[in-house]
Amino acid sequence: MEDRNSRNMGSLRGLICQIIYSLFLLGIIGNYWVLAQTNPLGKWRSEANSGSVEARLKLAECFALGLDCAENQDSMLYYLKPLLEIKNPDACFLVGNTYLRSGTKTISDGLRYLEIAAEKGMIQAVIVLLEVYAGKDAKGPFANSALAAKKNDSNLFRIASKASELKEPISAFYLGMCYLEGRGTQPNDSLVLHWLSYSATWGYCPAQLVMGDIWFRAKTGKGYDLTQALDYYSAAKENSKCSIEQKGSGIEGEAWVERCFRMLWNSTWEATCLLWDHRIELIVPEVKEKDYQKNRFP
Repeated sequence: MEDRNSRNMGSLRGLICQIIYSLFLLGIIGNYWVLAQTNPLGKWRSEANSGSVEARLKLAECFALGLDCAENQDSMLYYLKPLLEIKNPDACFLVGNTYLRSGTKTISDGLRYLEIAAEKGMIQAVIVLLEVYAGKDAKGPFANSALAAKKNDSNLFRIASKASELKEPISAFYLGMCYLEGRGTQPNDSLVLHWLSYSATWGYCPAQLVMGDIWFRAKTGKGYDLTQALDYYSAAKENSKCSIEQKGSGIEGEAWVERCFRMLWNSTWEATCLLWDHRIELIVPEVKEKDYQKNRFP
């Protein structure tokens, strides 16, 4: 009887131990499952291994920028390799940008990937290429960097021509500047005004300032138009997207135009206007009464 009771107690203890051990294992598995769900890297790795393009892009971006992990270009390329093979524009853009930030040894490869993304119609890639090919004249994050050596007027005009397809204000600005300065193409006053006015209308501050200068300094064969110059300078001054420096240029340009209006009205239609860093002589034989009345500062 006692032997039977001992055996039963031993079986019970064994069963209890098995239950405790099973619960322990379930706890460990549960913790790993919770960590996998709360840790985005673990979740994305799982999704990437299942073929998710979005997860591969997120993981690659983490390794490219060092977000929640150490920067590692090899890991970035590991996850992007299948996407680069099919020329996925997001993957090409990420690799191209990363290579451009890495240094001169990878700049050519970076530009090649960005060109692929641009050909796929990716506006961000077009803008980066414009900033690079514009060289020291760029108005973006690549200005005055080692990439200035990649300045290329022919490539600038070629990429800027995307504006005719994309209808995008920054591309339109660069295309207008190419026609204004003869970079990669012949100067063309009509196309200058077409593309720069399009860009300015969409609120791109550099285009508003250039259009102000065009009409104030008669930079095209269309001559002077102080009323239009004033409108563009004022638009730049009021543009919330303009930097403090750009707003200052708009305020300064507006002040000079106002001064010219006053001098013209009080000086038998002739005036000498002092500009920012040089002097031009502005002779206006006739100012129509309606143009004068439209001006807010007689």
